[in-house]
Amino acid sequence: MKKRFLKHLQSLCGETTDKVFLLAVSGGVDSMVLCDLFLKHQLKFEIAHCNFQLRGEDSIGDKEFIQAYSKKHAIPLHVIDFETITIQEGSGKSVQMIARELRYQWFDKLRSVNKFNYIVTAHHAGDNIETVLLNMARGTGVNGLIGIRALSGYLLRPLLFAKKDDFLNYAEVNDLQWREDASNKSTKYKRNFVRHELIPKFEGINPNFQNTFLENMEKWEAVQAMLLSGIERFEEQHAIADGYTIPLELINQNHQQAVFQEWLKSKGFLYDQYKSILTSQGVGKQWLSSDWIVTKDRQELLVSKNTNQINNQSVTLSLEGNCVLGECQLSSRKVARDDVDFTDESTVYLDSEKLDYPLEVRYWKQGDSFIPLGMKGKKKLSDFMVDQKIALPQKEKIMVVLSGDRIIWVVNYRLDDRVKLLDNTTSVVQLSCKSRSKE
Repeated sequence: MKKRFLKHLQSLCGETTDKVFLLAVSGGVDSMVLCDLFLKHQLKFEIAHCNFQLRGEDSIGDKEFIQAYSKKHAIPLHVIDFETITIQEGSGKSVQMIARELRYQWFDKLRSVNKFNYIVTAHHAGDNIETVLLNMARGTGVNGLIGIRALSGYLLRPLLFAKKDDFLNYAEVNDLQWREDASNKSTKYKRNFVRHELIPKFEGINPNFQNTFLENMEKWEAVQAMLLSGIERFEEQHAIADGYTIPLELINQNHQQAVFQEWLKSKGFLYDQYKSILTSQGVGKQWLSSDWIVTKDRQELLVSKNTNQINNQSVTLSLEGNCVLGECQLSSRKVARDDVDFTDESTVYLDSEKLDYPLEVRYWKQGDSFIPLGMKGKKKLSDFMVDQKIALPQKEKIMVVLSGDRIIWVVNYRLDDRVKLLDNTTSVVQLSCKSRSKE
């Protein structure tokens, strides 16, 4: 593992002697093996440890363990304590998502200030398999079958070739110490469910499942490369001065449809819109993404930049229904109180007795206001977005859901306090926003 690690690291970032790395270290066996490999190869690195204060004394123990380790080996250490629960409350996001955002924002700041070449994590082959299985369960294109990238910008994952057993064997042979996180065994988290429940079922069918799956991922990556090449040719062949023209007879050919679908996806269109384009018979029918318009003519599709006022677009959403606006597919359905699960940041739960259907979904407008979850008074949505530090390009895509004339959800950001679940709530509605895949 030691030799393979160095070879793989050099294949990703070239010569290593002139690089300085920042290692994300939790104290678990994966990250402690990562540290030991960097030590044994005498690479220049520092450690970053996040204390999310989610596990009481265990969190403190993790931090103290890392502090003692870095002192013993004279490794520069960066530590931060996050008030994770306080930050998560009212955000509409899961604790896991908030922790991830906090972690990578801090890593990026450390990288900028200290001029690190790479931020390194200890992701391994098992993590990659779990990611792909989760992508498949949620719905994904070919890109989502590739999994975690070994190198993405300055994020470096040099141990994706290794399996969990490799880490445990290495730690045992090299007499390494590490900390166990009991929460990793809880199957209430989706990734842990895949790890502890789903993958063992597959291994019951195929004892060599993990190796087989990794081989499949290599094959899918080759398919993706072919698809990307086809998309580039498609773009060049159908470009005109102010957009694209695509013959209808072309997209009706089975072997072209995968390329067409992925090309549309790159323009911000959803899969449901792609299917509608293929099956629609009406001349003049249009489909919108945030930046483009597809218009169906008699013999061809006309694709042009969206110069309309997209903020004037709106759709309705029934109690048990779905709708599409821009890059978001929204759904509404009644659920049992026991089925409420706050771990998905793209899903919220509301008291249905406080709603008037059908709901309206539209882009935000100047003058919009609502009562953010956890607050008592109204706040202008424009001020809320400033507080959330939402970048201008992203602001243009912010959607809101209305019940009557009240905004009840700033989609993927904050629920309105007036429709939240209370202890005596008995009728629950789940609203979800499924954005186009970002694998």
